[in-house]
Amino acid sequence: MFSFLSNYQRVLVLSTMFLLLMWVFESFFLVKLHRNMKRGFKIWSKPLSNETREYLINPANNIIVPHWINWGAPFYSFIILKNNEAIIRPLTRAIFPCVGYVNLKKPNARLEYRGGVSHFFVFLLAFAYSFYFVIPFFALILIINYWIIVRAIDNYLNKKIMRNALVTNRKL
Repeated sequence: MFSFLSNYQRVLVLSTMFLLLMWVFESFFLVKLHRNMKRGFKIWSKPLSNETREYLINPANNIIVPHWINWGAPFYSFIILKNNEAIIRPLTRAIFPCVGYVNLKKPNARLEYRGGVSHFFVFLLAFAYSFYFVIPFFALILIINYWIIVRAIDNYLNKKIMRNALVTNRKL
């Protein structure tokens, strides 16, 4: 198949193909609606406010919102609560998708921002190709991506908490 390439080049081409496939599948399964709650690995976390904790403890706050971008299957933004765990996924246009995860069983629960493993294979691939000048560019892309995701998750959660507070106040 790649007879014109040296062994080193074949390994690089195949690892690049593998990385791209892994990135696509991981991106799909990380944000899939019905899957296990603890997904990916923790990139960063922050303490959970009491207001957010109270909102997430109520199982009536399961929210699933379909978004039809094109003619295909819908993308979902959601807050799913199951077994005292919450997974939060806003609709974003990030290159590397991430989700918010909260384990409400712990007394000092934290909002964890979780991403996939393929995010860091990009750096390994840049080292393998000896594209050292590209590494700061990849680092900048990942930092901007995580900044967008963190803001999107926080804004999505705050918007749902505020909407819930308005509805609760109307009922009173």
